[in-house]
Amino acid sequence: MRSLNLDQLRTFLEVVERGSFSAAARRLNLTQPAVSLQIRELERRFKVRLIERLGKQAHATAPGRVLVEAAQRIFHECDLVDATMRRFCEGWIGRVRVGTTLSSMIYRLPPILNRVRLDHPGIDLVVTNAPTQNSVENVVQNRVDLALVNLPVEERRLKITPLCPEQLVAIFPIGTRGIPDEITPDYVARQALLVEHPSSAAHPLVLGWLSAAQEPPLREPMPWARSRR
Repeated sequence: MRSLNLDQLRTFLEVVERGSFSAAARRLNLTQPAVSLQIRELERRFKVRLIERLGKQAHATAPGRVLVEAAQRIFHECDLVDATMRRFCEGWIGRVRVGTTLSSMIYRLPPILNRVRLDHPGIDLVVTNAPTQNSVENVVQNRVDLALVNLPVEERRLKITPLCPEQLVAIFPIGTRGIPDEITPDYVARQALLVEHPSSAAHPLVLGWLSAAQEPPLREPMPWARSRR
C-alpha cells in the first residue's frame, strides 16, 4: 500500500468540516475538480466510500468519521513535530539526560539546576540517580548524555573531566574517647566500620585506604550502611 498523502487527508477534513466541496476548494485555494480528485484518490486507496452527499451538503460516511478522528490525531502529531523542529531552529537545545550519585543530587545539583532553568528555560533536564558504575555504563550505552560520578573511572571510551575534590570523613558515636587528631588506617582498623554498599565508588576507595593498615580490621566492613560526606 502506498504512503498516505497528507494533502489528501487535509482536503478530506476540509470537505467534512465545511460540508461542501466548493467551500473546501475556496479554503484550500484549489479548484473544485481538484478537491473531488483528491477525495476520489483517497477513497480508491482505502477502497471505501468516505463522503456522501445529502442534497447540497457533503457528510462523512461511517468509515469517513473514523478517518476524521485518525486524521486529526495525525495532524496534531505533525504540529508537535513542527513545533519541536522550530525550537531547534531557534536555538533550543532539547532534552539532556543526566546521571548522578545521590550525594551530588542532594548537595550539589539543586543550585546548578535552578540556574540552568533560569538561564536556559528551553532545556528539558532529566536527572537519574544511580551508583557511579551504573552511570558510567549508562553513558557508554547512550542512555544518559553525561554523568556526575565519583572518580576514579577507568573507561577509555569516555571523556572524563574532574570537577571538584570531595573529602571522606570518619564519623564516630557521641562519647567516643581517644580519637586522634588524624584518622589513620591503623586506627580505623581497630574500630567497627560501616561503609557504603559495594556498588558505590566510595567502597573500593575506603577499602584501598584501609589496606595500608598494619593489622586487618576487627571485622569485615558491613556494606549496607552509607558513610557521610
